[in-house]
Amino acid sequence: MPHARLPSNAKRRGLAAAVALFAGLTLLPAHPAVSQESETDLIWAQFQADRTSLYNKLAPPFVDCFKRRDSAIDPLSPIFHGCIDWHSAVHAAYSHHALYRHTGAYAYLDLVEQQIAPHGVSLIPAEYYYEQAKAPNFPLTENPYGFGWFLILARERELATGRRDFREMADFAADQLVSWFQTRATNNDARSFILNTAHPNYSWSLINLDVWARYTNDPELLKAVRDASAPLFSTELDRSCPAARDAGTRPGFMPACLMRLAAVAHIWGDHVRDWVVARL
Repeated sequence: MPHARLPSNAKRRGLAAAVALFAGLTLLPAHPAVSQESETDLIWAQFQADRTSLYNKLAPPFVDCFKRRDSAIDPLSPIFHGCIDWHSAVHAAYSHHALYRHTGAYAYLDLVEQQIAPHGVSLIPAEYYYEQAKAPNFPLTENPYGFGWFLILARERELATGRRDFREMADFAADQLVSWFQTRATNNDARSFILNTAHPNYSWSLINLDVWARYTNDPELLKAVRDASAPLFSTELDRSCPAARDAGTRPGFMPACLMRLAAVAHIWGDHVRDWVVARL
């Protein structure tokens, strides 16, 4: 198969923005906390009416890229070999599952199933071996970022289909993330990753690990998440990373200072409400 042409940085940013918007659409609540007759309520009702069409408009980029083989990056991955790199193929697979769950359009699920099990033969065991083999040499774009996305994919697959066939790979990804956070504690370099505005953002990956820990109701994993959240409470970050720092145009795609507060709020909930509000 010929090598796929790598897209420009602008196109990659566009695909990342589309994925982020799509994820936001799927995660928004079903009903806003507003009065029934407010203008906001009418706008929300229109958005709800348009939601399925918005899903479908956002779908073509990740539907197209998931089935490609971008041999310059991850040619040997049995399943996630499109969309330029492993993590992008993973969140494209997530998007297929989310589209199916939210629209009922089986065609989206069928597209990803054909790649997971071509001719009815599952490639999941081979993908798991690939994941294990590459893990020690994965760049930061895959550990923590890609593994964080894999947890989101595995959860979505179970919610959409009831199948737990990604569970073993997800547990491996969670273990790799825990090790990554423990290394940050050992190296005393968590702050640099908390402030990172790209793939290895500390807070974003910790949120995804917390989502998986809660979904699987794993007490040991929940404890590991809470332990890893300790650097987020640093008073030094109150000075160097106020929420206002994320305003305007900045390099990267992660609003690091807001993500810090989001992670604390996600992990600790009402226990830290006043702490978070004071920093907003």
